[in-house]
Amino acid sequence: MTSPDRPHSSRPLVRIALIVALLMGALVAWSLFSNTDGPAPTPDAPPGRIDPRLAYEGPFQNIHPSVRAVGDQKCAGCHPAITKAFSQHPMGRSLQPVRGQTIGDLADPSHVLFPAFNAHFRVNRVGTRLWYTETRDIPGAEPLYEIGADIAYVIGSGSKGQSFLCEQDGFITQAPVSWFAQKRIWDLSPGFPPDLHVGRPIEAGCLFCHANQVTPVPGTQNRYGQPVFPSGHAIGCERCHGPGAEHVRQREAGALGDGIDHSIVNPRHLDPTLREAVCQQCHLAGESRILRAGRELSDFRPGLPLDSVIRVLVQDHKGGDRKAVNHAEQLLMSKCYTASGGALGCATCHDPHQKLPADRRAERYRTACLKCHDCTTPLAVRTANGATNDCANCHMPRFTAGDIVHAASTNHRITRTGEPSKLSGLPGAITRPLIFFPPRPPDLRRIDEGRDYAVGLVELAKFGRIPPAELARDVLPLLERAITEAPSDHRAWNAKSYALQYAGRNSEAFAAAQTLLSLVPNDEAGLTHAAVMAAEVGRVDLSLEYWRRAVALNPRNTAHRQELALLLARSGDWPAARAEAEQAIRLDPARAQVRAILAIASVRAGDKAAGDTLFRTVELLGPPNLSDLRRWYTAER
Repeated sequence: MTSPDRPHSSRPLVRIALIVALLMGALVAWSLFSNTDGPAPTPDAPPGRIDPRLAYEGPFQNIHPSVRAVGDQKCAGCHPAITKAFSQHPMGRSLQPVRGQTIGDLADPSHVLFPAFNAHFRVNRVGTRLWYTETRDIPGAEPLYEIGADIAYVIGSGSKGQSFLCEQDGFITQAPVSWFAQKRIWDLSPGFPPDLHVGRPIEAGCLFCHANQVTPVPGTQNRYGQPVFPSGHAIGCERCHGPGAEHVRQREAGALGDGIDHSIVNPRHLDPTLREAVCQQCHLAGESRILRAGRELSDFRPGLPLDSVIRVLVQDHKGGDRKAVNHAEQLLMSKCYTASGGALGCATCHDPHQKLPADRRAERYRTACLKCHDCTTPLAVRTANGATNDCANCHMPRFTAGDIVHAASTNHRITRTGEPSKLSGLPGAITRPLIFFPPRPPDLRRIDEGRDYAVGLVELAKFGRIPPAELARDVLPLLERAITEAPSDHRAWNAKSYALQYAGRNSEAFAAAQTLLSLVPNDEAGLTHAAVMAAEVGRVDLSLEYWRRAVALNPRNTAHRQELALLLARSGDWPAARAEAEQAIRLDPARAQVRAILAIASVRAGDKAAGDTLFRTVELLGPPNLSDLRRWYTAER
């Protein structure tokens, strides 16, 4: 049978892509080889064997993993004023149930209807129920499809905007619709891909920074234990102070003295790097965030270095234009931070317990600045055209956030008046060598640092942000060395499998994927990758097995069902392909490729009229690969 091919790119685009790939390859190679000079690799403990919570030698007593959390209500018993103020802070409203929330401007119909994906989206609310619909209309006929879902949770405080989560059987997805408060409009959620009409799967890494606590079902991409949010919804006290059981025990026993209370972390008593790590656990995105071997996100405790649990790759902007838009990176590059020896930090300007009104924020910022600086600009100039007397107006100018449409952010480099903001570069483009944060080149002589660096580069290659061909040659030795030291490091095995695939060594890539599954048999991402590699090496039987196991783990993932249906069709099992495609189209009727499978299955069953009718819906959808699907259907007809 003939299967659809991907559409070909135009030659000019190919030439541009080749030039970009060569440039990126040179940058990656520079990053790797500039950090490998020196003696042979030094032996160190295999990655992941030392839990940083157990290795901690500082004064705070709530970093040990045996200390449990107590929840915000327990904190409120002794700190009612702070708890009440924090409940109105953006962090205290990072995620809430829809019930009782004021959301957007649902009273104005023009704000709740917008076009996207050649369809139109609408947001509706009746009583406590909020839902969205996506409808693809056909002139003079019934809609081609209508997709919709109830919205369960609101993400974001609403100061810049709000996005929304849907939940079904513990599976969490992001709705395609978002409210952008600064422009007061409804629109497509930031970065929402067109092939996820029914929602973007939300992984634990996302909820780590938007929710207080979740319990991911091991191995799954976006399924969580019930209740999904067992200890409250929004970010809570213990995310910045650490678990509070030991503090409560000593407080109730009357064992606390008048000095520094070491039963719980207070970030103000941490050195600058550890203090800022409390904020950076969520406010430092970097180019890639890599979990250390043997670590989970929940292992991080305030008071620990962030990179003891999470390594963050950033671009090295030293000596070049500062194009990073991440506040944490900008702040550490500012002269105010470096000249103060780290005394200036996030909390210098941002009250972590209370969101001040705009006029009080300006006063707080100005007071902080005037501790070190005298302002020579006349007050009349500072307040011209209705501006507030706010140092940030001149020294922290706002710019359009490249990663979030309809939103603006603030330059945290704290520039001098008239200095260019240097934030006009293409957001997300990797144009400089990659290093670890806090900014330093990785020491690739160390097994653990080489492993983390290689895993991070592979993750970037998966999303097309660095060219994979040049990557594989350089990262494979780092991954193989790490796996020799820690053979059960499943994330390193996953990265090795992808690197081998990028190198064109598919048989070895498949073997590495099988090793990964021997370590974590029910890993959804591992199963889907193994399924792809099994098909590449001609093991269709195993590819079918892996896709079926992925579907069993996540029956609501339409992409898994589509791939299984395609493979069944290529194998000639059209009845099974049809059954799987029917399940997929119930979940997401906007998938043209699934509709094409159903059309061909009808032809195969002897009903060409039904097949033609079904394929007309494919043509009405107008997917980018329509010509390929049409050739496939014609050949089968």
